[in-house]
Amino acid sequence: IKLFLDKLRKEIGMGDKFGNTILLMVGPFSSFEDLTLNGEIIHIDPDFRSLDYLILKNGNYYITFDHSFYDELSSQERLFVIAHEVWHAKKYSKANPETINPILAQVPMEALRSEVASDFFAAKYVDPEVIRDFLFKYCNNKNELGWRVWALFKLQEEKRC
Repeated sequence: IKLFLDKLRKEIGMGDKFGNTILLMVGPFSSFEDLTLNGEIIHIDPDFRSLDYLILKNGNYYITFDHSFYDELSSQERLFVIAHEVWHAKKYSKANPETINPILAQVPMEALRSEVASDFFAAKYVDPEVIRDFLFKYCNNKNELGWRVWALFKLQEEKRC
């Protein structure tokens, strides 16, 4: 996983000039505060039946997983979630108002665009079919599910041409 995170960091330019670290934490967390490390929650999707968060604390990004959720994922699904969250970290790190404004982040279409962009980034590393299957398993919002699956289909269609 460390090599995979290093590869992602290099691709998105989160190296020395960025100055932040992306860390993965898996553990039994006894409370929501433990799972979020009492840091600033950058990404959480309430429409998902998953226990993973992207947290910013002390200048570092943490992708936290509850161990029971992490254990039920296949190795490819884990890579998908990690790559997906790394893209959110990259987007957040640019300090652009559309990205970090919490009100704008809640606007459905912008939020959905952010999810699709993160899926597309992850699809460079994980088969889109794995992503699609993950979405069908964990996404509770049928509208979001439909758009994200459609976008992945379009991405695959584009790659075939």
